[in-house]
Amino acid sequence: MKITTVTARVVLLLAGFAALAGGCIMADRVVEIVLNDSTCAGWSENHTSANYTSDAMVDYANELEQILEDEDLSREDIVSAHLVRVSYGVTEFSHTHDWTVSGSVTVRRDDISDGPAVLFDYASLSVEAALGQDLPVPLQAGGVGVVNRALADFIEGGSPVLVFRVVNSGVVPPPSVADPIRFDWLACVHIQVITSMDVEVPDPF
Repeated sequence: MKITTVTARVVLLLAGFAALAGGCIMADRVVEIVLNDSTCAGWSENHTSANYTSDAMVDYANELEQILEDEDLSREDIVSAHLVRVSYGVTEFSHTHDWTVSGSVTVRRDDISDGPAVLFDYASLSVEAALGQDLPVPLQAGGVGVVNRALADFIEGGSPVLVFRVVNSGVVPPPSVADPIRFDWLACVHIQVITSMDVEVPDPF
């Protein structure tokens, strides 16, 4: 999980309030904090056919609990959470020639029945060109819905587990027993979590 937050800014803001407060009358206010989090699913592909599937399971509840724990927050502090984007990249590739692949990635819940639905499609993607990259993909509404419902269920106390499946339908040049397609890659789901906290600020009135 990779996380970027605005917590530091909030701390500085509160420090500024404290410095300005002095003998001022204080008032309770609710401050919202934006947490940006990314969770990645990875696959190690090794196939002799252009038509293959590969699954990656993510304990999404555990991932979300970790982000909250790191920020000393709880589920009750979450105002809302939603998917903002998905990106992909190849992490390992050592062929003497490139491959172009076509297919889709679906997502479903493993803890309850929801999905599968297509999260994104890919067509004629160069494996070599994606090495070490973090590339955005256009999203499909069905898959976005599965992820957002998982986030909503987590807020309500659920324990969502997501299964991301690669459904590949084309490889150029065609792989074979003598020349299998082999590479490692990942897709990262980027979400935004809005939390709130009560603070005291100077009341000018």
